Amino acid sequence: MAPPEPVPVGWDKVQQPEVGVLKVDQREQIRRAYFIEGKSIRQIAQEGHHHRRTVRQAQGVEISHATVASRLRELRGRLRLIS
Repeated sequence: MAPPEPVPVGWDKVQQPEVGVLKVDQREQIRRAYFIEGKSIRQIAQEGHHHRRTVRQAQGVEISHATVASRLRELRGRLRLIS
């Protein structure tokens, strides 16, 4: 039985691309498709094989759940005034 082959020095430090990280050109394609071509987030995700959350993050528009909740409370208040 032959001894195992030696592992090259620094082999364990090879940088692998992180999953979910977009390159600059991919981010630009997503932004162009959304803002200029008017495509939906779902359509961009399907065509580019990205998760919808990744597409939203690439747009640079981060909306927290607290922001959404406060906007909903404000709108409900306005609707009560109208009715």
